[in-house]
Amino acid sequence: MPLTTSRCPTPTAIPIGIEERTEFQSSPIIPLEDGDLLLLLSDGVIETLSPEGEGYGVKRMLKVAYRNRKHSAAEIVETIYQATRKFSGRSEQRDDATVV
Repeated sequence: MPLTTSRCPTPTAIPIGIEERTEFQSSPIIPLEDGDLLLLLSDGVIETLSPEGEGYGVKRMLKVAYRNRKHSAAEIVETIYQATRKFSGRSEQRDDATVV
């Protein structure tokens, strides 16, 4: 299976919890197939900065996930976390970094 972001939904509204009363519309249904990997993450993962100020980005995160797709969910999450920490030069974390 080739690495692709074509099935990644685009944001449909402001993040949950920002405003008390917000109506959300559903995204289109994305059917999952055998072998697919579903990652839910906060923007702090892809917005992790290198010491030079470069963002980690979606493509780097997906490459790490893809290379580790045969591992357990816990191992994938830990590998993404370690990859972002290494990328950041272990600098102070400025945002939450959540992966499920």
